Amino acid sequence: MHMNNARDTHQTTHIPQQELQTCENNSLSNHFDDRMDQLIDIAEQLILRKGVFHLGIHFSSSQLICWTLDNPYSFQVYTADEVFADHFMRLFAPLDSKLHTCIAKQHVRPILRSMKWLRQRKDGSELRNASLHMMNGHIGLSFACDDTRYINFKDFILPFQATNG
Repeated sequence: MHMNNARDTHQTTHIPQQELQTCENNSLSNHFDDRMDQLIDIAEQLILRKGVFHLGIHFSSSQLICWTLDNPYSFQVYTADEVFADHFMRLFAPLDSKLHTCIAKQHVRPILRSMKWLRQRKDGSELRNASLHMMNGHIGLSFACDDTRYINFKDFILPFQATNG
């Protein structure tokens, strides 16, 4: 897997309205969309209790990617069938130590709920993929017919808190 250097930049591109409409019409529901609240609960538990410090949610392909503290140089990819299986949480060891992160525990659920809101948008720019990195405090977002953005979690949740109470 090729990883881009952190100094690489991404060019923002204007997307014509007709392309946004095409993407809107091609938006498909999937296993994660159908069970979004359960997915949020699972993701929150993985982060807060199971030592997952970097979590990627690929809504488009219904895949969950996890980097854990006990094996930080490798990641595991899980399908929706695996994620929603009764035994899934037992695949992860409990978090044994207090973890020093950039994102406080009380912010995890609001971040995940904001990702849900972005995914459920039906204006042609819904969220396709999202990631949450507890150690560096960054949120990765990839939108349909748009680009990928990496932002600090404070810049991500503050607008949602202001508009949604």
